[in-house]
Amino acid sequence: MSKDQNRSLLELLYQVSREVATAIDLRTVLQRVLYAALNNVGGERGSIIVMDAHGKPLDSIIVHGKQIQGDTTRQLRVTVERGLAGWVLRNQRPALVSDTSRDKRWLRNPDNVARKSEAKSALCVPLMAREKIVGVLTLVHSEPNAFENKHLDLMQAIADQTGIAVLNARLYTESQRQARVMTALADGAATINASLKIEDVFQRILNQAMQALQVETVALALEEPDSGDFVFRAATGNHAGSILGKRVPKGKGLIAKVVKDKQGIVVPSLKDENPFVKPQ
Repeated sequence: MSKDQNRSLLELLYQVSREVATAIDLRTVLQRVLYAALNNVGGERGSIIVMDAHGKPLDSIIVHGKQIQGDTTRQLRVTVERGLAGWVLRNQRPALVSDTSRDKRWLRNPDNVARKSEAKSALCVPLMAREKIVGVLTLVHSEPNAFENKHLDLMQAIADQTGIAVLNARLYTESQRQARVMTALADGAATINASLKIEDVFQRILNQAMQALQVETVALALEEPDSGDFVFRAATGNHAGSILGKRVPKGKGLIAKVVKDKQGIVVPSLKDENPFVKPQ
């Protein structure tokens, strides 16, 4: 690398570092890192997957052209399990794929295969911070052989410069979430002490839980002593009207699994499992 090239690289990394250092919100940091990679390395679309402390997908972002796609974490979960990003995460090594149609690590899209349009090129690098992997950054070009080793080196340099910013933003987001939960717990305790009407207590607690967890819907089902069925006694959010009063038969659905195992569960996609099993 010549002196001019080295100077240009240092200037770029300094600029990228300044851009991400001024943000603490995780989504903002992810957007800035991804746009920096797309604008300076190249590619037509890209993604970042952020991992939590247990190595599970926590958040993500996909950019196609200049458009940010929403609600992508579930979509990218399969990529983590079986795709190129998953290989990079497991091996903690960067990857340059000149032709995705010839690389087994690339997760094949059935639609692309049918149209014989799968051949692309891709770069994928780990985001590291404090010697631990915090995420993975991927860029894709619609044409094969669009990337070379110099592109991979530049992308890895950007990843190395921004990994700690992603970690700090993740920790900040987690601390904010914990603060909201603690506030909801305190408010819930105050609600219980302030009201004798159980329906009001349920509704207020659910409202506080929805705000703390930042979800669309929260519902509470209680077991009927005689039948063993669970009936939704309170609900709030977008789908509250269709849930309230619904009955889940004894031993059915996700409720039965939670009761049996005596622990909560996380369902990545409700398309794969109905939580109510056609409630009555």
